[in-house]
Amino acid sequence: GCDAPVQPLHFPQDHGPHLNARNEWWYFTGTALTADGETLGFQVTLFKRLVSQRKGIAGVGHVAVSIPQAQEHLYSETVTSPPVTGLNEGVAEVTLTDYQFRFSESGVITVTGSGAACAVDFVLIPLTAPVLHGDDGIITMGDGMPSAYYSFPNLATSGTIRVRDKIYTIIA
Repeated sequence: GCDAPVQPLHFPQDHGPHLNARNEWWYFTGTALTADGETLGFQVTLFKRLVSQRKGIAGVGHVAVSIPQAQEHLYSETVTSPPVTGLNEGVAEVTLTDYQFRFSESGVITVTGSGAACAVDFVLIPLTAPVLHGDDGIITMGDGMPSAYYSFPNLATSGTIRVRDKIYTIIA
């Protein structure tokens, strides 16, 4: 989501940061099938906030993993104080300390997030085009302000999930 919407949305550049947006976030959620046949839930979120023109941008990276069979939910997050550097308008990549996503020119998405309790390292392949929410990808948030919003509802997922010291190989 982004609170400084650009119409119409243009991909891949609008997958990346909009430096004039006060708040912006990207989240990747889903279920993953391990090579051992277990189903795990995951969420990786990167938040960007323009603190002020003088101080610059701050960020938060968050990763969570659910293990339904064990009725367990773990998470880790890291705050990156301003100024966050290396963000470029129109480049579909964001890095905040131990958290990163990148859209390649071929459309493949790499996502990593790492903390003490858990970590993910994914390759995501969109199986459908992005679904634009609202009117052409613009919705009204709770504060009445417009926001750019879209989803990839079906992603082929591969990579790894780490829970404490155990590493799961993800096959779907």
